[in-house]
Amino acid sequence: MGQDKMSLGHMTVIIGAMIGMLIGSGIASGAETIQYYTYHGYWGLAVGTCLCIIISLCFIAFAYAGRTRGLSDIGQIYTFYCGKYLGAFFSAISGFFVFACYMFMTSGFGSTLEQQFGIPLWIGCGISTLLVLYVTITGFKSLVDIIGRVAPVMIVLIFAIGIMAAFKYFPHIDEGIHLIESGQVQVNHISEHWYMSCLSVSGCAICLVAAFLGVLGYENRNYDFRSFAFCLVVAAIVNCGTNVLMGFNNLGNIERASQVPIPNLVLATSLLPSSWGTALGIVFAILILCAIFTTVCPAMWTTVQWFSKDEKSTKYKITAIAIAVIVYIVCLFVPYQTLILVLMKWSGYCGVLIWVVCIPRYFIIRARDKREGRGITASLETH
Repeated sequence: MGQDKMSLGHMTVIIGAMIGMLIGSGIASGAETIQYYTYHGYWGLAVGTCLCIIISLCFIAFAYAGRTRGLSDIGQIYTFYCGKYLGAFFSAISGFFVFACYMFMTSGFGSTLEQQFGIPLWIGCGISTLLVLYVTITGFKSLVDIIGRVAPVMIVLIFAIGIMAAFKYFPHIDEGIHLIESGQVQVNHISEHWYMSCLSVSGCAICLVAAFLGVLGYENRNYDFRSFAFCLVVAAIVNCGTNVLMGFNNLGNIERASQVPIPNLVLATSLLPSSWGTALGIVFAILILCAIFTTVCPAMWTTVQWFSKDEKSTKYKITAIAIAVIVYIVCLFVPYQTLILVLMKWSGYCGVLIWVVCIPRYFIIRARDKREGRGITASLETH
């Protein structure tokens, strides 16, 4: 394994890239946090804690496969950990979810522009489609550089707004719980049970990042693995902490938050009076758009990689354009809340099977590698 020391700047880029990949439209907009965290009241903290543990282990496992075996393709990573047939099944699950993720995040981008600025959905989704196409065609390195530098600033600002909102809405959490439990407020939710929500959201996170982590692990193979793993764990903690914070904020404002597609915008605009609140709402809307952008780009890149690996080829570019057009059309006819609820629920449950198999296999393979002194160039065929 590589033993080079990782600079603080490089660590920040890796953490930022991972946070940007995870945060996406569902978390930044509040739609995902409401259905996974807010609905369960104080048990939302348990959802966030368990999620952090699960995805930290999976992040390290996927990165290890990329680092030690040079595997960046989803199919190769799953075959490495799960065998040929089960790996193919898991690969199909992840592929579908990543495509679905690209779809509902494009819709979330358009919905944010529509709710905050009154821009028609067809224009907002079109803007997202064109921006994502440009980044996807420029390739993976450009992707990491953009996300890694935008995401740290984005998450700090979102977290700051979340802390400000907490002073106003945390005192009303008990009221929000009562409104939900009494049926006075109807809230979209994945499951009646917090642990089922945790399983679903963890499955979604794992499906989303597998290929991205494989490449990231391989690209950083010369660095000390403990430093690299530390970056992944920090990203998981920050992501889950933000989930819980915004979930509780929306719980304290559930009457209004449950009525709009982008509930976090309601939080932001309500923090300051009149024009100042409107200005903060505009800033937060821009943050949400950036959050969506940092996740939808890797989702699009991963989807295109299924059909064409060569980022410079004509096939790669045509595939990217074709996928973008299909998704754009779907987003015009299927509401954002419907996409995120249905697609995330069932994809997440299927994704649970992945970490149930991959995490134990990671520990087994890691222990065997240490015993045999196997280096980073070991091939898949030797396993």
